[in-house]
Amino acid sequence: MATITIYPRTDKKSRKTGKIPMYLRILHQNQKAEASLKLEVTEKQLHQWNAVTQSFEPSRDPLNVRINRTKADYENFLALNNVHLSYTAKEILNKLIGKTAIVEAVIPLTVVKYIDSYLLDNINGSSRLKEGTKRNYRKSITHFKNYLKDCGYLKLELKEFNFEKANKFDIYLSNIYYENKKTKMLPVSASSIVIKIKAIFEYAVNADLILKNPFRGVKIITESKEKKPQLSITEVAQIFKKDLSNYPILEVYRDMFLFGCFSGLAYGDIFNLKWANISKDIFGTKLMTQRIKTDLPVEQYLVSYAELILDRYKDNIQANINGTVFPPRSLTHLNINIKRLADICGITKKMSSHNGRHTCSGLMDQAEIPDDIVASRMMGWTTGKKTSWIYKSVTDSSLFNLKNKFQVYLDKYLHYGSGDC
Repeated sequence: MATITIYPRTDKKSRKTGKIPMYLRILHQNQKAEASLKLEVTEKQLHQWNAVTQSFEPSRDPLNVRINRTKADYENFLALNNVHLSYTAKEILNKLIGKTAIVEAVIPLTVVKYIDSYLLDNINGSSRLKEGTKRNYRKSITHFKNYLKDCGYLKLELKEFNFEKANKFDIYLSNIYYENKKTKMLPVSASSIVIKIKAIFEYAVNADLILKNPFRGVKIITESKEKKPQLSITEVAQIFKKDLSNYPILEVYRDMFLFGCFSGLAYGDIFNLKWANISKDIFGTKLMTQRIKTDLPVEQYLVSYAELILDRYKDNIQANINGTVFPPRSLTHLNINIKRLADICGITKKMSSHNGRHTCSGLMDQAEIPDDIVASRMMGWTTGKKTSWIYKSVTDSSLFNLKNKFQVYLDKYLHYGSGDC
């Protein structure tokens, strides 16, 4: 079935004049046709545009009169005509706009034009997607367009993109292409990109632009066969107790890394942690937040070693300016300095910030804390029983009991007064 999109066309000229034209786009049978609705808006009015509903807010805005009439004409046209068999995209557009309208030339819908259109309407224009999700889609689309360019597919029609080319994209991500200095990806990373491009092509299937998703059958790998590195409790103790008086710059990086080991928070969640996420009650110091990656809730009582780290940053000037618990440190610098810290401590494992989260999981296993719903709430995990995970009441006392069990285990190795801390 034909799809209709109404959108503001912004370019340098319209931005300069302050008059932004509204356009109508028809996608049908691998063709695209566009024309102006002969409606112009200002920059101020553009802020009221909702790309999801394709209308201005509030709904009673006079600008919606022309748009709603076009939508109604489209619905009537569909009801009265066998659109799939009888009309081209240009003919449908002429019916809606009028034959006297100046219609842009109808050209075969290429893969690049479809991807760009999807990015504009369904990613950048979406109010439902979080910015992190949008960023991941943009990254995946950039890789895909680099692939199209490197393989000479920039003018390839959407209907000509088949399984062979889709599978070749997966292979492309896993190898080095010297033209754009792209380094090869691990299978899981490559699959995370393929999954997003696959979803974009599935939308094309639902919109009747193609008959079959070319990415069906492309192997998706969601878990790495390589065991994720984690530190032993002895190695954590080495880092915790290491005298860094000769390396003062490393102290904040050690604290952020160890906080991840003791709380299970990933870098992004530590970086964005605010004092509003920390509170005290009869059970102790409670941390409540949401994972940035998944929006899943994280709720836990902090062990004393995590509390000790927090106390160091209550009056930190950089953190206070940034409005966060920890002073701002980039992921790149964090990873570099974690490697330096490991070298100083004589640890030879491959180190990065994410080792902290995996280490926390490993330490809880060693502390014989089961991977149940309470532990999952502490880590911000999902479980196989998603409904139970959402609706089961995780009480403060159950979180407190988990924290006590973890505390007892850590105290065996990190108790104060031992080592060279």
